[in-house]
Amino acid sequence: MDYTTQKAGATAAKIADFIREVPPGNENAIELSRETLEDGGKVTVVALQNRILQPEDPTEPELARSPRRAHVLHDAEGLVAYLEKYKTDNTVILADAVAEVVTAIIDEKAAKGFELVTFRPQRHPLFTPWLNMLGAWMPLRKAIDFLLDNRRVIIEPDGKQLARDLSQIKVSKKVEMMQGVGTHSINGVMVETAIEGKKGTSPIELPDEITIEAPMYVGCQAVPLIMDVSIESSTEHGVLIRMASPDILTKAGEQFDQFLRAIKAGLGGDCTVALGSAGHQDWKVLR
Repeated sequence: MDYTTQKAGATAAKIADFIREVPPGNENAIELSRETLEDGGKVTVVALQNRILQPEDPTEPELARSPRRAHVLHDAEGLVAYLEKYKTDNTVILADAVAEVVTAIIDEKAAKGFELVTFRPQRHPLFTPWLNMLGAWMPLRKAIDFLLDNRRVIIEPDGKQLARDLSQIKVSKKVEMMQGVGTHSINGVMVETAIEGKKGTSPIELPDEITIEAPMYVGCQAVPLIMDVSIESSTEHGVLIRMASPDILTKAGEQFDQFLRAIKAGLGGDCTVALGSAGHQDWKVLR
């Protein structure tokens, strides 16, 4: 091996190392040029260059897709107006009377998920307190305060007078020991309890029901509602009062039916409307 061959091999090894060993954030470049010497000979010049890379402009992050619609509307007319603008040929409306909710599936044949718009009527603030206290036994003082706070929606009897009558309540008990003999005898202790209000010095009978008049939902007309009143005397808690109203369930069902009729009439048969609730499940696949 002559000197020229040795020099060419060393140069090749140096170039190979130069290509492989690139510092982070740098780049290596090889420039070949042919130069003419003074004696007219030709020589090949290999220039090894290293330079720092200029930082690239930061890439703008990809924007997420718009989120799916999941609006909740509180008036039937608003739902109709919304669907008139955004419904498709495959819009389906399902009404759940028990949950008091109407769900509109914008496109029942959507390939990438279903968008839902919900109608849920809002309870009226005049009616909500009565709904919250139904079915619970209340101490007398709490019941009187409640009736005074909400007396303006009581139409029978007079709410203010009813609270006064309850504040002057009278509880009397009659205890009798019965000792009888024979086939139709009565034995044991009999307790007769009487709970009455007082007007002045005269006892008065307390009502077993009261009637209120208030809108059940925001945007609806006021309706009369009957509340059944139960009064009980307890040795531990004193006088307790409880209210119940099956009338509310009936009126709520009638009002929801009116909402559904308004939705059907507003859409004019352009959408599928049925009783039910929306539900979707994943497909089962074979592994």
